[in-house]
Amino acid sequence: MRKIILSLSAALLASPPVWAINCQVETNCTTLGYTSSKDEGNCLKCPFGNQWACLKADTSCPEDSSGSNCNVGDILYSDMTCSSDVITSKTPIAVVSDTTNSLAFALEEENKSWSTTLFDVPNLTNVEITGKEDWEGKENTQTIVKYCSNNMKSCPAAEYVNNYKTKGTSAGDWYLPSKNELALMLTNKTILDGTLAKISAAQLNNDYWSSTEAYKEAALAPDIFGNIMIATKTTIRPVRPVLKFPVSSGGDDSDTDTGTCKIGDILYSDKTCSTDYDYSKTPIGLIFDSDKRLAMSIEKEKFSTWSTVYADAPTLPNIEDSTSALSDWNGKENTKAIAEYCKSKSYSCPAVEYISSYKTVGTSAGDWYIPALGELQAIYENMLILNYGLSKIYNREIPTDNYYHWSSTESYNGSVWAEMFASGNSRPHRKTFSGFILPVIKY
Repeated sequence: MRKIILSLSAALLASPPVWAINCQVETNCTTLGYTSSKDEGNCLKCPFGNQWACLKADTSCPEDSSGSNCNVGDILYSDMTCSSDVITSKTPIAVVSDTTNSLAFALEEENKSWSTTLFDVPNLTNVEITGKEDWEGKENTQTIVKYCSNNMKSCPAAEYVNNYKTKGTSAGDWYLPSKNELALMLTNKTILDGTLAKISAAQLNNDYWSSTEAYKEAALAPDIFGNIMIATKTTIRPVRPVLKFPVSSGGDDSDTDTGTCKIGDILYSDKTCSTDYDYSKTPIGLIFDSDKRLAMSIEKEKFSTWSTVYADAPTLPNIEDSTSALSDWNGKENTKAIAEYCKSKSYSCPAVEYISSYKTVGTSAGDWYIPALGELQAIYENMLILNYGLSKIYNREIPTDNYYHWSSTESYNGSVWAEMFASGNSRPHRKTFSGFILPVIKY
């Protein structure tokens, strides 16, 4: 028996395993060549009852590379491994609450209302207290966020978790748990709070908002005692983001391949794209140049003045002929230079102020910019296919009113180049006039 066990141990250590293996060992650590049950390096946990078993110094041990053997109450780290012990070399991001469905909850929370007004989300199933089970927190959250975004509603709880991210995860990975996902988490509150104490994270509250809607005025809020309460949506309650692990987006370290994106494709918050609308993802833009990897925002354009004074950024060239202006594709650099100049002079420059604060799920303020005239012209030239892409998400088109779209290409002190999408005409436009602002991003 001992020879068989040693052979199994050697096989496990010979190649990098994914610890989904159901280890069958019928002896103790010492027999297998282990000397400690503490995490002292070169350690593995399978199958020693969730305690560390460490190899002798002259032997190597592969690191656990998945969350497949996580237990309720384990710490989930940014590399999607988990442990019952604190590993100081890794970044904890969550605590495992459900091993069957691979769910973990965030180490922090905020107090939010479910919504700021009372309304019914039409594509969300209304579930009574004693009604059917709901384990669809991810889908619920996406439905809530999409409906509120499209109908100018404020849904703070769902918006908060949808924007939440950590090292190793991205905005859109986390969600507002359903009533059953939340109830299961609270059932194990004592175990989970013990883990939270180890890493000095916020203890669980006694009740939270779920993403399960009861009816127009209310949503469900399970509590620690096993009760599932109906609560008015405008009530302030704790909100704790939940994650299904492991995630595939790669978070802050991801380098998603978007080489297959085409003009007119929808760009999502995880930086993937598709021709058809993927309702499981959050759309943020439309591709207008696949070679340069540029996308325009899908949100309704802001209508504003470029500046309230004739500000002229000294580091930007004043381009007075249209051919040279149309060769300018440096919108990102232009926007940064304009923003710095306006701030240094305390000038009011509404267009750049709006663009500097603009963000979406999966992007941050400063990622978007005012397109240069060349970039703006590319959008105009692809308007037909871009409008078709936009129609898949919203029932509207890029505006072609008798107003210009602002660029970040300066003409001279009082003017900046702008594009009339109704005609394709490019010309200098007075900065104190009003025009459309269309955010652009390099993905």
